[in-house]
Amino acid sequence: MVAVMGWISIILITLLVKSKSEEQACKLIGQTGYLEFSKDGDLIIGGIFSLNRSRVLDNNGYHAYPSPFCTRLSPRELLFARAVIFTVAEINKNSALLNGVTLGYRLYNGCGTQSLLRAALEAITEGESCRKRVQALIGHSSSGISKAINLLVGELDIPQISHLSTCACLSDRRIYPTFFRTVPSDQFQISALVQLMKHFGWQWLGIIHSDEVYSSDGVAEFIKQGKAEGICVEYVIFYNRFNTEIEHIVTEQLKSSTSSVVLLFMSLSHTRQLFKKVDGNKLPRKQWIGSEDWISQVELASLGSKNVLHGAMGFALPQSIIPGLVEFILSLKPSDEPESVMIKAFWESFFECSFSPSNSRKLCTGDEDLRTITSAYTNREVRSVRNVYTAVYSIAHALNSLLQCENGLNPTTGKHCVNKTDVQPKQVLEHLKLVDFTVLNGHKVSFDENGDSVAQYDLLNWQYKEDDSVSVNVIKIGHYDSSFPEGHRFRFTPNTTIVWAFNSTEPPKSVCQDACPAGSRKATNKRAPVCCFDCFECPEGGISNETDSSDCFLCTVEFWPNEKKDKCIQKPT
Repeated sequence: MVAVMGWISIILITLLVKSKSEEQACKLIGQTGYLEFSKDGDLIIGGIFSLNRSRVLDNNGYHAYPSPFCTRLSPRELLFARAVIFTVAEINKNSALLNGVTLGYRLYNGCGTQSLLRAALEAITEGESCRKRVQALIGHSSSGISKAINLLVGELDIPQISHLSTCACLSDRRIYPTFFRTVPSDQFQISALVQLMKHFGWQWLGIIHSDEVYSSDGVAEFIKQGKAEGICVEYVIFYNRFNTEIEHIVTEQLKSSTSSVVLLFMSLSHTRQLFKKVDGNKLPRKQWIGSEDWISQVELASLGSKNVLHGAMGFALPQSIIPGLVEFILSLKPSDEPESVMIKAFWESFFECSFSPSNSRKLCTGDEDLRTITSAYTNREVRSVRNVYTAVYSIAHALNSLLQCENGLNPTTGKHCVNKTDVQPKQVLEHLKLVDFTVLNGHKVSFDENGDSVAQYDLLNWQYKEDDSVSVNVIKIGHYDSSFPEGHRFRFTPNTTIVWAFNSTEPPKSVCQDACPAGSRKATNKRAPVCCFDCFECPEGGISNETDSSDCFLCTVEFWPNEKKDKCIQKPT
């Protein structure tokens, strides 16, 4: 982190130092060229996406700078970028919004922290002129990357809206002053998970997590909130994809544990890697609880996880239908973006063809049909697309509010009116804090003082089919809404059937110690978690008449305990 901060400082110095000569322009140092999709407009929205997943350095033997290049395509990120393009086009057709002022976009591709930060730096400049910046920035999907980007753009008062960065740490306005998000903070997901545990009486569970910011911060917050509600953690397994013993570690820990519930708090990519390495047939049956990043992803069903995930449940982002988006996504052709090398690369990957003559692959025509393939890009169940859609609309509504003018003053702020040619990111930031609008069949969008939006989740349940296939139905069994009063935010859907991991009709029991019965007292075991208490029978002459009583009471002189020591009965005369 220190190295990243130092690197950011160098960038900021390069960017912000004012030239003595007005003719001398601000100039980016190092690699540029991350722009992938663009469209002119009166006002510009920027976007940062990882169309590639991995960054590799080509070592040139100290004869030249190492050459970084990106590998592994990410269809989901392409979907997000195309969703921005679709939404901008929709807004520009809406005469009731922005009143003729057109939106444009500059969408950048990067992979690895350094490339993504350089992409963000390029996004907030235009060529070698640091005068025309984007009015706001959308991205990134990763919490860790979003943290680094906001340390950069926050210094310039440029608002950043993430559609998928959920780390609660990003709500700290002192560190991330211009960060907003249309995805709920993990603070809400954790609260929902704790309420779920309380509802079913699960006080004793295990946790598996990875080393990413999303996972480690989420688990730390869950342990903190869970402890306050009397929930104890039996074990925590740190998943390291490079650990060759991870399958043995997971298998043996689950076999030796006494808890029936496992919280798997990971991103989709790490969850995918885990189930590729761990043989589900070797694991004992447990009630798995998933984090929102993977619980709705049915692709995991094909990884041999049926024995593991049958009956799994967890909270996911709500499903929404955006009219016209699916048709737009599936109508893509390489000719739509003739300058994009990435679109050609995706096309070759989707259809296993090549635009250049090849001995191993057929020749791409460019007219192949995306409806015939299965990919994260064509997946209609990707729930986070709504967050991209609402992020773009949030910026549009902020700009619309900023450009309003009545008698020379802005009706929202009372300040002097602003012309579209004079809009500054700091002004957009001011109006973004005040947006309050409704889209998508009543979905309300607004931000609190921390830049967080209203948190809504669907509670999902994995229900495998009875045959031997690996196909699974992921059923909505409940809903969570943070706008409801405390105690009423979590509700089950009426008349729905819940499938449990143990094929029982009742939820599994997961406690370290059963409640101490009447006739005994509860005592803390200092060598064990608070959930693992001891029960002691009441001493001679003492009783307790309720479960988990912290003390026993002596009967008065005319009475003595009954046989169960839960009642005082009158002595015979």
